[in-house]
Formats: sequence, C-alpha cells, structure tokens
Amino acid sequence: MSDNIFGHIFKARSLAYKTDEYGELQEFKKRVKQEIDGLNECIDPKFIMFKVTNKCNSGCVYCGYSAKNRHSSDNCMSEEKDKIQFEDFKRIIDEASEMGVYSIAYNGGEPLLHNDIEKIIAYSNEKKVLPILMTNGLLLPQKWDSLGAAGLKYIMISFDSLDPDVFKLQRGVSLQKTMEGINATLKMREKYGDMVIHITAIITKHNIEEMCVLADYCKQNNIWLEVCTYHHMTADDDVLSVDNEVICREAVGQLVAYKEQGYPISTSIEYLKHISDFCINKKKKPDNYNCVVGYTTLQVDGYLNARPCWDTSFSILGNLKTNSIKEIWSSAQMDDYRKKMIEGRCDGCWNMCNEVTALINEG
Repeated sequence: MSDNIFGHIFKARSLAYKTDEYGELQEFKKRVKQEIDGLNECIDPKFIMFKVTNKCNSGCVYCGYSAKNRHSSDNCMSEEKDKIQFEDFKRIIDEASEMGVYSIAYNGGEPLLHNDIEKIIAYSNEKKVLPILMTNGLLLPQKWDSLGAAGLKYIMISFDSLDPDVFKLQRGVSLQKTMEGINATLKMREKYGDMVIHITAIITKHNIEEMCVLADYCKQNNIWLEVCTYHHMTADDDVLSVDNEVICREAVGQLVAYKEQGYPISTSIEYLKHISDFCINKKKKPDNYNCVVGYTTLQVDGYLNARPCWDTSFSILGNLKTNSIKEIWSSAQMDDYRKKMIEGRCDGCWNMCNEVTALINEG
C-alpha cells in the first residue's frame, strides 16, 4: 500500500468505513490514467480541499490568514458568524457523496474555529466522504474528544520545528501550545481507535537541518511526516527561502535515506528529490512533469468559490452557492484548465497537492 499522503486517504477510509483499501486505490489510479489517455469520459472529482473559514488563531509568518498578515476584516477573529453555514456544508457533502468523492480536507484559516466543525465531520462520515482535518492544533486540547466522537480518522497538524525559537518565528505561537495539541491527538487515537496522524512542516532556511529530527520524533510516536517547500509569493524581502545548496542537498538526501529505511515520511521520493532544485535553482517543477490535480481535486475557498488549483493564474470557476460541483467540474473552463495543468502551461508550483500526481504515477 502506498505511503504517499493521498494514499493514506484510502487507509483512513478503510478504518472509517471498512472499504477495500487496495482495491479502491487501484481502481482510482486506473480510471484517472484512462481519462488522461482519452480512454474514458471525465471522471468526477475524488478529493476536495475546502477552506471552511478565513478566521485563524495562529500567526504563521508565511500565511495570509494569520493575525500578522491580515489585510481585511474578513479574517478578523471577532467575526460573530461563520460565512459558510452548516446547511451549505450538508448540501455540498450530499452532492460529493453522490458523485463518489473520496474525501474532503477541511482547512482554513483554522477550521476548528468554525462553530459547526464537529457536525461537519460527523455528517461527512455519515455520507462516507472521509473528513480530513488540517489544523494548527491549538484548539485540540479542548476539542479532541468531540472530534473523536464525530468519527475523525485523519488529522494533519501544521508543525515546523521542535526548536521553540524557530517554531515561534515561523508559526507565531508557542511550541508548547501546539505540542499540547499533538498530545491531545494521541489521546484521541488511544480512546477512539486507529487513525492517520500527520504533521506537515514547511521547509525554510531556519528548519531544514532539523527535518530528520522531526522524522525521528514522528517514528517514536507513530506519526507521519509530510514536508512542503516554502513558496515566496510577494515582493517583500525573502527571509525564509532555503539558500544554502550544501545544507539543502544534505538534508534532502537524509530524508530520502530515512524514507527508504521505512521511516514514516509520507512525502514521495519524487517530491523530495526536487526540493533542492526548487529551493536553490528556483525551478518550480521537474522537467516533463505532468500535474494531474485537475483530474482529481477541486479547491473551494471560504466564500464557496471553486478553483482547479490555488495558482493565481486560474480564475474562479463558479460558486457553490449557485453552481453544483458537477456543473463546475464538467465546465469547458475547467476542461481547459486541466489541459493547461497536465501540459505544464500553468505557472507551476511544488505544493502538497502535487503528491496526487506521484500516487497516480507510482508502479
């Protein structure tokens, strides 16, 4: 069974719904490959990335949703009412279930700030659309029990460093508070049974030499590690990007070796091996890389706008207040965008969602 981050979705689905983990994965890979080769009609999306709220209680230096980087009242923590209501989620989850969507990743902002997050997770499970919670972990000490009772079987926690100073620098909050969240997740697993737990680390010049320390920590606690490249998107001074080639290549080489030794690193070998070129040579993606995200995944923001990708070169396809998932996914505009992505005619990136391509391409 694949240890790719998207491959874990099939593991979590088998834990939650007693599905055929291997059979479901193989059928998915076959259908997507056939569609890309023009052997069958467009299949429905299988994954949805859903920003359930723009509110956030963290201060990540590289995130526009953090308190430090807010430019509008939309991100304000004092919002009295969530912009997306539970009835909207129910309607979208119902359609996703009918279309055979495997999972919805609930993120933000900070999804645990949404008043109905436990209800959303429970309803996703009722409809057998696997809920994935992507969180900064700060509210898990208060919410782990209710999340476990709602049937959560897949959680991803943003976690960049075990060094308190580096963590504060990058995440804007204390390491101790987030560690309490991780420990709460371990309690959830102990009480409610097996589940997939990830931590995701954004690689910068400040923490790249620590990635193998994080891998050791994950191995000791039966947690998966996903590493992601930092994308410098603004005209501001770049104080985070990795700029030392020797350190970068050594750290990446150690991660590859750890993964080959069986460490719980969910990042694919393909992704890891391109990190040095991405960071040092500013090469957005490998040569001849064909992104399949347009064939598998829909992105939805905190206003219910749907996009094929977070790449700003792609405009909004529609809004789930007025358009169905089916209408958006089957539109001529979406078809044009997926062709641009697979042919490499987009701006290019090396984000976590690229890992679905590695899953499709694996042997």
